[in-house]
Amino acid sequence: MKVHENDPSTYIIISNYDRNSMDIKSEKFNTNTVHVQLEECKLGQATYRGSGLSYQLHDGTVRDNIDFSVRVVMLDNYIQLSFQIEDPEHPNLVEDIANIEGLSNNYD
Repeated sequence: MKVHENDPSTYIIISNYDRNSMDIKSEKFNTNTVHVQLEECKLGQATYRGSGLSYQLHDGTVRDNIDFSVRVVMLDNYIQLSFQIEDPEHPNLVEDIANIEGLSNNYD
């Protein structure tokens, strides 16, 4: 579990991780656990995509079967996760960002 950058009471939860895929959940958006597949990998950054996301808006409305992406950026001493919901009915959602700190540059 990785603490959300601006709200320490929420987490991005990752499980079943390998280089090509992972399961992920955002407590900030109260999502289900969903699977993502690697879409693009370039120096210091990987983008994963998934579908079938369910999440809850602040007013309690639940949205189902939404596409989303996860960007993993490898920096000097930490990795940053960016969880972005791609809901056409709510295009102004802010992404959920978490930092995994204390890591070296060796990501093998």
